[in-house]
Amino acid sequence: MTRETFEELFLPVSRNLYRYAYRLLSDREEAEDAVQEVYAKLWGMRGELDKYRSKEALAITVTRNYCLDMIRKKQRHIRHDYRDESDTRTGDHDPHGIIERKEIYINVIRAIDNLPEQYRVAVLMRDIDGFEIEEIAKELGINMSTLRVNISRGRKMVRNQLTGTEYEHKGTGQAS
Repeated sequence: MTRETFEELFLPVSRNLYRYAYRLLSDREEAEDAVQEVYAKLWGMRGELDKYRSKEALAITVTRNYCLDMIRKKQRHIRHDYRDESDTRTGDHDPHGIIERKEIYINVIRAIDNLPEQYRVAVLMRDIDGFEIEEIAKELGINMSTLRVNISRGRKMVRNQLTGTEYEHKGTGQAS
């Protein structure tokens, strides 16, 4: 694929990609960087682009995945910062209380990280990032009923992991 053909296909959707990235990231510079990274990734895929019916849908999917990866990386960083600062924020200087809170925090994060992707992303966006249901549904491209079910199941799976009980998700035949 030539550069001209690539530009004809993807430059017209640049505003849509930027708006989508901005809605996910809520930061102008990060959204601009994300679109640049998406274009670089698409350019790297230029030999395989003929396999895709809708180049715009592909570009949006790549943008979504890239932005969600950025959000996850940011959350890991926030979690690390929270873990380091949690003792000073509570004002608790009791070593046993500090250790207990850190252990609980680590167990909750592990439980969330062990969730299947659809539940993990929904729980993180809702409970960690504080996004509204409508925003999450729109960003993930699912209806609100499905999202509510995913959040509910994800929370239940976290609870069950923390209490040591098993939760079998119907339809997969797998216990989590």
